[in-house]
Amino acid sequence: MCRPDNLVFLLFHTQVKVFVPMRNPKDTAVSLYHYAHNMWQLRDFKVTIPWEQFAQNFINGNVPYGDYCDHLLGWWQMCDDPHFLFLKYEDMKRDLLSSVKTTVAFLDVELEESALTAVAEACTFDNMKTEMANSEIPEIRMLPRKGIVGDWKNMFSPEQNKAFDTWYEKKLGGTGITFDFE
Repeated sequence: MCRPDNLVFLLFHTQVKVFVPMRNPKDTAVSLYHYAHNMWQLRDFKVTIPWEQFAQNFINGNVPYGDYCDHLLGWWQMCDDPHFLFLKYEDMKRDLLSSVKTTVAFLDVELEESALTAVAEACTFDNMKTEMANSEIPEIRMLPRKGIVGDWKNMFSPEQNKAFDTWYEKKLGGTGITFDFE
């Protein structure tokens, strides 16, 4: 897994810029659950994990790539470094054009308004999902699912929601990392 400490040499010796996308942990857990099951089916694994067990594994960090909050915090230590741009999925869904403009400014590129609009349109979830559906690589075809914010509400029990809120606050409270969950 790529972590910021692997990039230290590059940052001090080049003009590298790093885009760090982030997503709220609840929707991340749901997305990873569906993606993992799709990948297992693709590979003909006869494994299934009930959502209840997967949700608990996610909180405990017993999922691919480990604890999600630890992952976020590993990158967040670079939040004041001008080589890093942190963008949240929820913000991109709410106002993609503003996110494109933020990215373009971060990259120090100038684009006409029509080009910015075209990039934003090409990067909508629906357009990217259509593009990925045409990939020859099965894993890419499986990546997009719903692309909505708040889908966690369709999976989480009230108890799971409370457990995630407690875990999230314990791990990320006071760090400056906040998310919209709807």
